[in-house]
Amino acid sequence: MLKPDKWRAASDGEGKVFAFHKVLKLIILGGVDPSIRPEVWEFLLGCYALNSTTEYRRKLRTARRFMLH
Repeated sequence: MLKPDKWRAASDGEGKVFAFHKVLKLIILGGVDPSIRPEVWEFLLGCYALNSTTEYRRKLRTARRFMLH
């Protein structure tokens, strides 16, 4: 199972995911911890590029919410 500590370890200081193949292996073998499921699924569904930063994702999320309301 992908736990929060492994998820954090798979990204750099800016939030870019660099070890996604390891993340996928953990997900396939046991799923995703419920506490990080929404964030992880946004990557699995292609909402964010693996090389996107935390700040970029925050801005994109805000813009999407603004467009929906």
